[in-house]
Amino acid sequence: MMRVIFIILLSLSCISLVLSTCEINNGHMSASGSCSGPIERSLLQFNSLDQTNNGCPTNKIRYGIDGVSSNPSECSECVPGTNGVSHPGTCKLNEYCSDSGTCTDLKNHPLYNVHCPDEKSTLGLNWCGSGLTCIAHLCSICQEGVIDYKTDGKMCVNGEWTRNRMDTKFTTPVSVFTFVIMLLLIFILLCQIKFQKIFRFIRDSIQKRNYKKSLKLKSLSKYQNTNGNSSPINNSNNNNNVNNIKND
Repeated sequence: MMRVIFIILLSLSCISLVLSTCEINNGHMSASGSCSGPIERSLLQFNSLDQTNNGCPTNKIRYGIDGVSSNPSECSECVPGTNGVSHPGTCKLNEYCSDSGTCTDLKNHPLYNVHCPDEKSTLGLNWCGSGLTCIAHLCSICQEGVIDYKTDGKMCVNGEWTRNRMDTKFTTPVSVFTFVIMLLLIFILLCQIKFQKIFRFIRDSIQKRNYKKSLKLKSLSKYQNTNGNSSPINNSNNNNNVNNIKND
């Protein structure tokens, strides 16, 4: 009897999975097994923005004015009060979300480089607002040379956050000095290679010239040996030729 009940329940579950469709009802995704896989579920979310993104397009997000979350009424690219560090999914690094829901450069922040008493006020709010911090009584983006090891290793260079490793290489006098020494060593090595090529060229030219002279002397000596009965005039001319070759 128990076996029959188990088979019936198993059959009903299989039938329900076959009949179920991949869809979103009242903001809830259909049960596991009703979709082909995670890709279909992701596509379904994009095709059901009225339920999955509160009716906003894919490049917008719905928010409530001045933090009212019970009835969000506006669609914008970010939520006011956030920034690119705390919410990298909306704004870029070194950007903050303005009150109109627009990602704006932190250097255009109304409190950027404004004097501040401390990080937080007696109301529990940041004196400098979103994206800025009070450093040495000045609203700043970050503290120069600081590395954020807790998250993604970004570094503060020239008063801004950066993830570019090339920007972080030459931020101290030691790194600059090391780079200059490396360039100097490379220059010396290239000069040494160039001088070696010039020396080899001069050496090869001299050897080639001496070799040609030796060939001329050998040929002249061979000619004199084969013509031993030549006239004195010819012999004197040959001697003069030998002397001329030696002088060359």
